[in-house]
Amino acid sequence: MIFVLQGKLEVTMGNDKQILYEGDVLLINQCHVHEVIGLDMNIIVTFLIPVTYINDFIYDIENISFECYSGTIVDDKRHARV
Repeated sequence: MIFVLQGKLEVTMGNDKQILYEGDVLLINQCHVHEVIGLDMNIIVTFLIPVTYINDFIYDIENISFECYSGTIVDDKRHARV
C-alpha cells in the first residue's frame, strides 16, 4: 500500500499507469510487479502487510484480489486527510 503525503508519483503495474497525488492511496496486491517513479519531491508511506499475517484473519487470502485506488473517486472525497 502506498500513501502519498506530499508530492506526485507515477506507478506502473503491467500496462496500467497511474499518477498519485498528495493524499492518494494505492493498494498493490501480492506478487504484482510494479514500478514507482517520483515525479516531484515526495514524502510517502508504504505498508507491507505479510500474507501470513492476513491469513489468520481472512480465509483463502491467497485467492483474493483487492482494488483500492483513490484516484478513481470523485475529487471532493478522493484524498485522505493528512
